[in-house]
Amino acid sequence: MDDTPQPTKEEILETIIGILKKQKRFKDLKIKEKTHLDRDLKMNATEISEFSRGIEVSFGVLITSNTMVFLRDIESLVFYVHSQILK
Repeated sequence: MDDTPQPTKEEILETIIGILKKQKRFKDLKIKEKTHLDRDLKMNATEISEFSRGIEVSFGVLITSNTMVFLRDIESLVFYVHSQILK
């Protein structure tokens, strides 16, 4: 069993927002849990794919494209990552 402390939901949220803010066009935006990738950020499929890859690398989780279809806001991404880490 791994004794490494698992990140809290708040830490996951901060990391996910940090991944988004690395992209120049999102750097100065106020991003919250309720921020929607399509509606609020107007992310295209390529941007969403790159973003999900950044989350995968940061947390060591897998987000399939089929799963990503349902993870369209920051809050659902935080919940998903947290649930995958706890497995």
